[in-house]
Amino acid sequence: MNARPERIPIPSAQRWENFRERVLPAICLAATLAACGWLWQQQGRVAPFVHGEVGAEIVDVRSPVDGRLEAIEGQPNGQWPLFAPISSGAMAARVEQAIGKDSSVDLPAPIDGVVTKVSGLPGQWIGRGETILQIASSKPTFITCHVPDNGSKPPEPGTMVAVRLRGGGNRWAAAEIEGIGPIVASATIYDGTSGGATTRGLPVRITLPTDLPLKPGTLVDVRFPPGTPM
Repeated sequence: MNARPERIPIPSAQRWENFRERVLPAICLAATLAACGWLWQQQGRVAPFVHGEVGAEIVDVRSPVDGRLEAIEGQPNGQWPLFAPISSGAMAARVEQAIGKDSSVDLPAPIDGVVTKVSGLPGQWIGRGETILQIASSKPTFITCHVPDNGSKPPEPGTMVAVRLRGGGNRWAAAEIEGIGPIVASATIYDGTSGGATTRGLPVRITLPTDLPLKPGTLVDVRFPPGTPM
């Protein structure tokens, strides 16, 4: 009876070559699919965030009557200069009423702030409802941001969010959503590379954290609760 032929051993280099060409690609594919599935499940648990801007109250001082602007005592050229600080109750403008009326109307500043727009000069005729000055508060009062309008239900007023100054190393502070605008509006993209590009979304007004050094115009990051549709 013939003896069974002896098997020729496969070199280890050839075994590794076979494993690398036949088995390893299948393992990598399975691992990739598993990782994609895990990331898909975790997507709803990530806390999304958007960029926002600190805002302040801005009011227009308008003439309640037809008349002529009078000079304001103590001010250069009889008018408030641009970017001049102004206190609430200070004389912002005075209008001499039209012919037939012998009195002037004093218009006090409604808030503390800074003059950001001058629309009338002493001696100039101005109509009822026209803007004479614009005053912006120097104190921040709220934060605005925009959430994408993707058909999902937007966050509701009263939802707690986190706010921080732009930058990865800054700490987060708690804030609350005050309201959601009903109309989709344009918003500037503050990513540092878009060159003033805009996007569209629902405007969100957020309370101001008391423990962050914010001022009007400051850019912030706003983090929403995990699972918020974005």
